[in-house]
Amino acid sequence: MSAAKKFYLGTGRRKTSVPLVRICEGSGQIVINDRELADFFPVMQDQGAVVGPLNLLDMRNRLDVFVNVNGGGHTGQAGA
Repeated sequence: MSAAKKFYLGTGRRKTSVPLVRICEGSGQIVINDRELADFFPVMQDQGAVVGPLNLLDMRNRLDVFVNVNGGGHTGQAGA
């Protein structure tokens, strides 16, 4: 029987955008409001704001990130 995944929780804020983030070990999957990263943020600049910190730490393909975000526009949501 496999052990349950351990999630790390976080909250971000930028202007009126508030994301609730869950991170766990995985294969690099990023899901935002039940949609894939490129589907939720079609603009490359917004995608870069999301994956930038993961790339900086060389963790892009080692962590799965699940986000529920409300409020603000897409750029504010990506920054938060």
